[in-house]
Amino acid sequence: AALVVIGFALPYLLAMNTMRTSPMLKGEIRYVFGESGVETVTTASRSQMDWAGFHRAVEIKDFILLYMSSRVFHIVPKKAFADGAQLEIFKSLLRRKMEGRVRLKP
Repeated sequence: AALVVIGFALPYLLAMNTMRTSPMLKGEIRYVFGESGVETVTTASRSQMDWAGFHRAVEIKDFILLYMSSRVFHIVPKKAFADGAQLEIFKSLLRRKMEGRVRLKP
């Protein structure tokens, strides 16, 4: 039972720790989600990744984690969306583009 709890809590704890300690995440990060993939823009970098480059997407309490590998992920805060409708549009895009590789709340 303890392993199950750790399995569910670990992504949340990792995301929270990363948000608190990463200098890159203390500044503004802008994500642009589209049909072809995700563009990420920070003060120091700009990158583009196709949907095929993502391993999976997982929704936890405050974030959606977009995994590029089993331990590397983008942290997308849910509060960054203007409203619940915008968040649902994003989740719908994830379901379409990452079919079978998402664990999102209904």
